[in-house]
Amino acid sequence: MKTDLQTKRLTQFLFVFLLSLVTSYAQTTTPFTQRYETQGINGDLTIIGNSILGDSPDTPYNGDTQNNFIDMVFVDVDNNPNTFNSSSARFTTSSCNRIVYAGLYWGAVSAPASLDPETVKFKVPGRGYQDITADVTIDLIYYKDVTDIVATNSPISGDYWVANISTSEGPSSAAGWSLVIVYEDPTETRKYISTFDGFSVVQDSPNNQVDFNYSGFTTPPSGPVEGRVGVAALEGDLGWYGDQMLFKADGNPNFTALYDAENEANNFFNSKITENGAQVADRNLNSTNTLGWDQKLLNLTDLNPGNSLIGNGETGATVRVTNDVGGDWIYTFLNTFAINIIEPTLQVITSVEDTSGNQITHH
Repeated sequence: MKTDLQTKRLTQFLFVFLLSLVTSYAQTTTPFTQRYETQGINGDLTIIGNSILGDSPDTPYNGDTQNNFIDMVFVDVDNNPNTFNSSSARFTTSSCNRIVYAGLYWGAVSAPASLDPETVKFKVPGRGYQDITADVTIDLIYYKDVTDIVATNSPISGDYWVANISTSEGPSSAAGWSLVIVYEDPTETRKYISTFDGFSVVQDSPNNQVDFNYSGFTTPPSGPVEGRVGVAALEGDLGWYGDQMLFKADGNPNFTALYDAENEANNFFNSKITENGAQVADRNLNSTNTLGWDQKLLNLTDLNPGNSLIGNGETGATVRVTNDVGGDWIYTFLNTFAINIIEPTLQVITSVEDTSGNQITHH
């Protein structure tokens, strides 16, 4: 009689084998399309999220092993008897700022048929769980527009929870969630912000790259060009080299590999949740190795000395995900782009007229 672990391993093997038959001929199973865009906002985009599997239900994993070699189990840290897995991440902003968009993504490499993958529990700061059902299925990923839930809640800062994600356990399993938030902040520079989602299995050649093309913006005519690019993906592994995220402005002839202090140029998808070159610690569990859930916000400004990466007056850019690691697959499903743009020039004109309509003063 097979043990539970043997059954899990057999299920994982069959899933990977069947998926390889499909992806050997079709790199992108769900074409990437634009999910959200604003061509001008004083504010920013951020992503919060977490994995929901680990080597322990309640202890962070900070080792360097890959999920392929760990008997993955549900993370469950909300002390709620009605959830079988759960994790949280914190969003912090000024109470004066306004949420204009919030989109939740969740998914897993594989899941048992007995669970409903389209439904999860979602909890915002100061509230209890509510069941939500996906608006869209993106292959192994599910998406729900939760703007109304997030924007109308008070406070908007605090811990966000997702629970009961449908996922298998055992070796090679990976699962998690990411919440994209766009907010207005009058102290921020004016930005063009766009998000794309789809599903692409980026593996070794010939299915080893996917491009995201951005247009509809114009960077400032002078001065430094600043911005951030974001990505979320399943199955990136720490220490398996050959995967990259590249960037090319339309005015540049070549792609440049992106990197920061936590994400190497040649192992960009490394099972880490990072922002601006640092691990995001405001999570529960806050594992430094998420074992298969990548979520990054990369500061382009640090890589753009002298505007060498993206220059003034630029109107388009391409982000590329590549992978030349034999046996390592990157399931890319989300890409975000925020770039500062030309600030509108506001001029206030006042005048005083007499009762006959003659102008008395003009400022």
